[in-house]
Amino acid sequence: MKEPSKPDISRKLEIKGSDERPLSPQQKQFNDLIHAIERLRAGIAEERRKYEALSECYQAHIHPAFQQLQRLNLRFAFALDEIALTEKFSRRQMTRIGQCIVGLCDRAFQEFEGSDAERALRERWLEQDQEAKATDAGTFEERFRHLFGDVESALENEEDEPYSEEMAEIRAAQAREQAKKDRQAKRNAEKGPQGKKEAAKKAAEKLKSKSIRSIYVSLAKLLHPDMEPDPDLKEAKQNEMRKAIEAYERDDMATLLHMEMEWIHKQSDHLGALPEEQIQLFVEVLSGQLQELQRERSHLPDESKYAGLTFFAKGKLEAGLRSIKAEAGELARIHKSLSRTIQDFEGPGGKQHALDFVEEFLTEFSLPWNF
Repeated sequence: MKEPSKPDISRKLEIKGSDERPLSPQQKQFNDLIHAIERLRAGIAEERRKYEALSECYQAHIHPAFQQLQRLNLRFAFALDEIALTEKFSRRQMTRIGQCIVGLCDRAFQEFEGSDAERALRERWLEQDQEAKATDAGTFEERFRHLFGDVESALENEEDEPYSEEMAEIRAAQAREQAKKDRQAKRNAEKGPQGKKEAAKKAAEKLKSKSIRSIYVSLAKLLHPDMEPDPDLKEAKQNEMRKAIEAYERDDMATLLHMEMEWIHKQSDHLGALPEEQIQLFVEVLSGQLQELQRERSHLPDESKYAGLTFFAKGKLEAGLRSIKAEAGELARIHKSLSRTIQDFEGPGGKQHALDFVEEFLTEFSLPWNF
């Protein structure tokens, strides 16, 4: 079977100069941008491989240990619920216990769906907390009315209708005046230097898009698989056409230029014959693409699938993998220690152990319900 021909991807895309025809500043800038984009793409690919390896290790070691700790939160919640039913506590202590139970459940439910019993436990204590707050609010309102009277009724009886109508007319007049100023400002902007600058910018953007499209159209004519009778070449062109479409959709000038050189011109010398205006357009597009790649690399640690990996990715991959395994071991030790704390609730002094845990939990984590 005939082997499909493949483009030579080892050849670098650059404009060649010579003693008789040295490179212009724009041509040099074009080459610099192409090389910078290639280096940055390689760096991003390497960085992604590193994060993928760290993510796989994290999911295998830390994630299960973290889920165990979250399950332990629910064990604490049920243990506190049981001791609250068997021991006597003050009203304030019961409120704090309820806030702790709700907090423990909320932390666990961030990681996984709770069972019906687990969610019912949270709702029961949340309702008790809300009822207590409503009782406190009613008591405060009664004391306020006793001291200051019914302020709402006094306000409702005030004669303020004329004032409201007058203010409505003033505001309507102000709105009409502002709309008039906005329309005038828009007309001035369209006629003035700034308007001309914006129009020129739009024209340049249109020309850039046209340049990218012209390269894409040339490639599409050559690579369209429906125009290829050879089955093997047809499959190869299908893959290349897919790559060209993806590059065109993201305005990837560098990839399109590479493909143009590989499939159409076969040599990068043709770039040297392009007019300076065309090279300048390429330079502007490539500059924007380089900035996009720089942003992609700087924001790579912020991607949701790499959450929690920034600390482990600071050094070499091997060191990060060791740190992840060490962290998983530490989480396992914490789990073991906290499991013993739950057992203390059932032994001598269990009531005080529970109260100490509640206060430590609400203080250490500064949760919203910790007033």
